[in-house]
Amino acid sequence: MNERLEGLTECLSAPSDSGRYVILLHRQPQGPPRQYREDESDETIRYRGGDHYDWMFEADGCLATWATPIPLGTELSGEVDAIRLPDHRIEYLQYEGDVSGNRGSVQRVEEGCFKLTDAGPDRFEIRTIGKRNGVIVIYRTWCGEGVSFWRISFRCSAEGMPTRADAS
Repeated sequence: MNERLEGLTECLSAPSDSGRYVILLHRQPQGPPRQYREDESDETIRYRGGDHYDWMFEADGCLATWATPIPLGTELSGEVDAIRLPDHRIEYLQYEGDVSGNRGSVQRVEEGCFKLTDAGPDRFEIRTIGKRNGVIVIYRTWCGEGVSFWRISFRCSAEGMPTRADAS
């Protein structure tokens, strides 16, 4: 299932069929908190600054990455707005500390394993095992010139078995 997303100018990989994932708290002391408004481009949002959470999934030698302004709990179902970030280095699976170029610091808040159960250019369904047992669905909600908005949905599941988690 792993293939580069077509028609995009940046390196944006799909998550691998299975692998490890990590969620990092990325503290950026400069700039207002991240927000997601249709009148702003991805680039404006990406470089605004402000603390956010980076959701990273192994993807063929790199990490497919999305950023959210708040975390999602591991024991309750929920959804949060997200933006797609360019692929990150695989080292972030283990790294905590300062980010080069005066871009703040990262702290691991969650890690685990995943299995990609369904994928398309605008939607990924991922079963997670670890601190977060359930299904994550990452899907694009809107796309315009220079901007796209995503949502990350999490649905808990008993004993690691997936429940209904879809983009409806």
